[in-house]
Amino acid sequence: MLNITYPLALWLGLSLIPILLFYFLRKRFRRQPVSSVYLWSRLQNVMSGGSHLRWRTILLLLLQIIIAIAVVFAVAKPVWISRQLSKPGVVFLLDVSASMGAQDVTQTTEFRSRLIQARSIIAQQIEEQPDLTPVMVFLCSSGIQPLGSPTGDHRKLINSLMTVDVSDAGFNEAEVVNQLQAWLLTHKRVWQGVLVTDGGLSLSGTKLGNLFDGNLKTVIVGANGNNLGVTALRLLPEEKAQFIIRNGWPDEQLAKVVLEHNERIIARATLRVPTGLSNQTLSFHGPVRPGVYQIRLDQAADNFAGDDQYFLAVNQPRPVKILLVGNGNSFLRAVLNNPGVSLSMMPSFPAADFTGEGWDLIIADQVMIPNRLSSNILAFGCVPEEPAVRFGKPINGQLMKVDSTHPLLRFVDLNHVQISGGYALHVQPGVQILAKVNNQPVIAAWEKDGWHNVVFGTDLIHSDLGLSGAFPVFMGNLLQQCVPQWNNPLIYTLTVGETVVLAEPPTWQVINPKEININRRGPSLFIKPLNAGVFSWGQGMLRGVLTANIPPSELDIAPRPLHLSKNSMPPAAEYSFARISFEHTGLYLLLFCLCLEWVLWRGLPVGKR
Repeated sequence: MLNITYPLALWLGLSLIPILLFYFLRKRFRRQPVSSVYLWSRLQNVMSGGSHLRWRTILLLLLQIIIAIAVVFAVAKPVWISRQLSKPGVVFLLDVSASMGAQDVTQTTEFRSRLIQARSIIAQQIEEQPDLTPVMVFLCSSGIQPLGSPTGDHRKLINSLMTVDVSDAGFNEAEVVNQLQAWLLTHKRVWQGVLVTDGGLSLSGTKLGNLFDGNLKTVIVGANGNNLGVTALRLLPEEKAQFIIRNGWPDEQLAKVVLEHNERIIARATLRVPTGLSNQTLSFHGPVRPGVYQIRLDQAADNFAGDDQYFLAVNQPRPVKILLVGNGNSFLRAVLNNPGVSLSMMPSFPAADFTGEGWDLIIADQVMIPNRLSSNILAFGCVPEEPAVRFGKPINGQLMKVDSTHPLLRFVDLNHVQISGGYALHVQPGVQILAKVNNQPVIAAWEKDGWHNVVFGTDLIHSDLGLSGAFPVFMGNLLQQCVPQWNNPLIYTLTVGETVVLAEPPTWQVINPKEININRRGPSLFIKPLNAGVFSWGQGMLRGVLTANIPPSELDIAPRPLHLSKNSMPPAAEYSFARISFEHTGLYLLLFCLCLEWVLWRGLPVGKR
């Protein structure tokens, strides 16, 4: 069916009338004498003309007509719309989380992993699909990974499927649904889903079932949960290692446990482990030293080897580097007197080209602040040179909190704090007002290029903010925002598939980043490990380690059926529409006819007569 995008453009077809009119007015034929007008014809100047049409003039007329039609075609934008019946496509969701590597499925005398069984199930169902039925396969763990694109070449898809392996991440159903929903929106077709899993979904498959409107078929693989796994290693000050063992067997088991430091055995024991989760301890000799501690289960046969070890990274304590520029206010020195804080002081900024790189926080106390500092800034009685905020009129009165939900004001009670001197702040759009005095902004915060900026319109001398119990809590919130997890001893022990935020300088980098994703946004690093293992990092001459472990939820490998509500009506076929535009066809025809007309007017190049 031909459809015209702009029907009014067809009125341009009336241009054919003047083309024909001017052509025949220009064309004059030879006059023949007629007896009735013979006397009158003698009074006229007889003009000679052609007695017949010539091929060249006819061709030029046809070209002009075609040019006019081509212009109408190009402007009207005709589109040919064809309707065809499209069958529902099939989306196969293959669970490749860590627990799918369990070898509790038997076939004859060989052990087969759950993934191998799942691949065989999907391959068989793909072969049963009618020819040319669009089929798509997604690998699901912490997200989705498409295995190619929707295709009717089922044999090629099966060959790609047989090369798939398990990951060390868990099945994050929320993230899988979000990414899959975005894919379905870009592929307008009726799809029915088939999920092959061992049931280890974080939300029990509810969101996945809703995504396909009940047209989701689930196939559960796995035989049992007979397995021992270890997780959550912690080192106690009294030279003891604490950890958790999950026993999936129906009765008590003996577990041979080995504790290593930098691949050197420092303790071993045989423990009686009850069914389910149990806290266990193991004594070792010597202080806790930097490096990699590993707790592992030393056993001959196990259904799932992926949870038989757990890594713990121990590094030198990471201090928060703070630069205090100004008169060294006693309130600030007191609140920053913390073993985890490295405080340096100077009366003014050193030079105009000072960038602040390497400092976690710069506190400016009534000093001129240079522009373009690459650091988090806390300013008292002064503002940066950039136009985000500027000082207004003087203020006096009581401080009133404005935004109670802001992270800096968590558990902070600023009410009834007296301000005896300072200036109101004029803020630009995008700047958050944290507190006011007499309905005038006095504390403001904003973020630029990932760096945090907080400005007080007063200082700690002309207010009793430093004497209030809210000030230490506020500074703790600020340090937590500038340096995430700065007081967390497990900051470098990560979980596969989960993203953590670290605050490290630009000189900090992972030495072997092949199995880990790292993105920097200002002072923050977003780190997501892809596989379990040990990774080294460096910062100048300083060296340390990162460790990644499988999620604790993957230790429970017992198959869990998914009870999803299913649609009683199978997805029906629907009509799809294919659109073929002829817009460019008209333009190409117009260009061709114009070139041919120019050649005819100029004449073909021939030799001299």
